[in-house]
Amino acid sequence: MLEIFFIKLIKIARLIIFLSYDLKDGRRKKEEGRRKKQKGKVDGDSQRPAISMSYHPNQL
Repeated sequence: MLEIFFIKLIKIARLIIFLSYDLKDGRRKKEEGRRKKQKGKVDGDSQRPAISMSYHPNQL
């Protein structure tokens, strides 16, 4: 009786550990996606000229 209890306890613990790793992996993938988006924005900004080539009277 006690052995069955421990076997079930171990199975539940394995399931919880597996799900927690899966969630961490999902979060990691989301963070990598965000980083890639941020890098894309930075690359897009660097392609634009820093100083506007056309002169505007209102621009100082």
